[in-house]
Amino acid sequence: QLVADVYLRELLTLQQRAGSLPGSTETAVATRASGDFMGELGEGVEALRKAIDEAQSAMGLRGHTVENEAKVRRASETTNRRWNRLTELIARLKEAAGLDVRGQADLDKRIEVMSGEIALTRESRDKWMSRYTAGERTRRLASHLARLGRVERMSRMHLDEAENVGRALPEDMIREGTDFANELSAQRSSCRDEGARLMAAYPEDASRIDDITNRVAEACSVAIM
Repeated sequence: QLVADVYLRELLTLQQRAGSLPGSTETAVATRASGDFMGELGEGVEALRKAIDEAQSAMGLRGHTVENEAKVRRASETTNRRWNRLTELIARLKEAAGLDVRGQADLDKRIEVMSGEIALTRESRDKWMSRYTAGERTRRLASHLARLGRVERMSRMHLDEAENVGRALPEDMIREGTDFANELSAQRSSCRDEGARLMAAYPEDASRIDDITNRVAEACSVAIM
């Protein structure tokens, strides 16, 4: 009814400018205009509902992984875009119709319902992202600490291989020693770079991260010597 009122009002304006229009023409124009707008409005609502469903589905995926985070983020961005598009569409209708048009309350109610669904979706997204951030922090710190274990294993392997030095050719001994030193030097440099990135991302854990970084760097230096 609201849409029909808006377009009938526009027809009255045309009548005042150009004289009376045939009744059948009034009906045809109003019906076509109303149908076009209702079709656009219906598509907007359906697209938004689909986006909300996809966002909720993404947040229901098992595991707070990097891949799932990307899916949740994309679905949430799509939901926001479609919500903004729908509210802009309805704002244009309100502006054209005025506040005294019949059906305004029904339209406001639809927006209120959709607004509630959007709020719940955003709340769920924030909780999901919070859990993802916490899990990602734990994973990255654990990965950083695991470097120490890798360096220690590499050192043990090198020492074990050194027992066969007497049976190795001099050039082989030099090459293996150089390769080992280069590998640990690269590990030390990579560890320091990652430590700097982690401290920037998680300043509250800077002391722990710095301690891990220094332990790995020291282990690399000792092994190279």
